[in-house]
Amino acid sequence: MKIFFNAMSKYICVVTLAMLMTFASHNAFALSAVAQQIQGEVSIHKAADAQDAWKAITQDTPLASGDSIKTGKGTCALVYSDQATFKMEENTSLALEETPTAQDLKLFLGKIKGQVNHQNATQPFEVVTPAAVATVRGTQVDFGYDYQGQLTVDLHNGKIQVINDDAELKLDLAGKKSIGVKYNKEKNTLHIKNDCNSDGVIQFSILGAEYAENPCEEKDVELSTAENGLTVPNTNSNNQDDKEKIGEGEGREPISPIR
Repeated sequence: MKIFFNAMSKYICVVTLAMLMTFASHNAFALSAVAQQIQGEVSIHKAADAQDAWKAITQDTPLASGDSIKTGKGTCALVYSDQATFKMEENTSLALEETPTAQDLKLFLGKIKGQVNHQNATQPFEVVTPAAVATVRGTQVDFGYDYQGQLTVDLHNGKIQVINDDAELKLDLAGKKSIGVKYNKEKNTLHIKNDCNSDGVIQFSILGAEYAENPCEEKDVELSTAENGLTVPNTNSNNQDDKEKIGEGEGREPISPIR
C-alpha cells in the first residue's frame, strides 16, 4: 500500500508540473497591454468572441493576443505598461498579436502614434501592414496605412527598420525621416518615397540592389525586372507616364478584420 501511495504521489507531482509548464508556456508571451484614454467611438472584438461580436471598449480593458480594436469618431491609447504606448487616431482598425520574438500591431487602416521606451521594452514592437513591416525598438514614430495600400512612416527620433520579405526590401531609418512605401503584389512593383519633411537622404536595398533618395525624391522598382538581373528602373513618379506604369491609386486593399 505504501508503494502504491508513493507511486501515486510521484504521478500527481509529474502531472501537476506538466500542467504548470503548459500554463507558463501559454502565458509566456501574454500581453501586458490595456486600453486607456478612451474618447468617442472605440470598439473591441475579443479573440474568443463570435466574428461580429464588437462592443464598446471601457477604460483599462486588458488586451490579449488576437484582440481587434477599431475607432470611429474617437481615439484610444494602447498602453504596454512602462514599455510603450500606441495612440489610435480616428477611423483606425488594427489587431494585436503576441509572438515569441515581437509584439505585433497589425494595422489594417488608419493612423497610430507610437512611443517606445527602449530601456524597458523586453521585445521589439512591429507594425505590420501588407506594404511592409516596421520594427520599433525605441523611438517616437507615427504610422499610417490607407486604402491605396501605402504605409507612411514619420520618424521623430530614434531608429527603426522597414522590411518587405517578398521584395527583399531593407530600409533603416534614423533621425527625423518621413517615408512612404507602396507594394503592389499583383503588378510586382514597389514604390518608395522620401518625403520633403525628411532631414536627409534615406538608403535602402531591394533584391540586393542599393538605392539612395534625397528628400522629395521617389522611386518605382519593377521587381520582376530586378529579379532577372537587369537594370532596375530609377524613376521619379512626378512623371505622369511612371504613375500610369505602376497603377497610381490601384494599391492593395487592406485586409480588414471589421465585419
